[in-house]
Amino acid sequence: MFSNCIQVKGYNRSIICDLQKEDYFLIPNSLYDFFNGDIFELNLNNKYLDDEKTTINQYISFLLEKNLIFEINENEIELFPKLDLTWDYPSTISNAIFDINNNEFNWEKIIKQLTAIQCYHIQVRSYSFLDFEQIKEICNIIFSSMILLNLLSHIIIKLKIRIGWYL
Repeated sequence: MFSNCIQVKGYNRSIICDLQKEDYFLIPNSLYDFFNGDIFELNLNNKYLDDEKTTINQYISFLLEKNLIFEINENEIELFPKLDLTWDYPSTISNAIFDINNNEFNWEKIIKQLTAIQCYHIQVRSYSFLDFEQIKEICNIIFSSMILLNLLSHIIIKLKIRIGWYL
């Protein structure tokens, strides 16, 4: 499998994420089980039933058609290094998410603490109605700091409906 394609096993089904093409493919867990890391392995010594052979051929055709795998010899494996997935960020916490039902947070204290640990990205989510003044208060505190605010679209949609405010 190409190193930019990452497989993730789920409970009911799995997924292959093609990071380069920014695409993904849902696959059955039975296909995921054929992978050994990045290598799609078939044990040719196993005696597969005819319907299993048909399924395996369909899997291979799918993976080749989507350009997710390519065939190589066993001695060529070392020529295709794995993608380095390490990620580093210059702070202890990179993001913070707040689910609020009211505005009873001490936002000034929270923002001061997040800024102190260099957490510059927050998301504020509300599953209940916030009036314009509450949102304005939160935004003023956040915008006076270095933190970037990410309001979810459902809050903005509520604002649009409630007060006719459009971005």
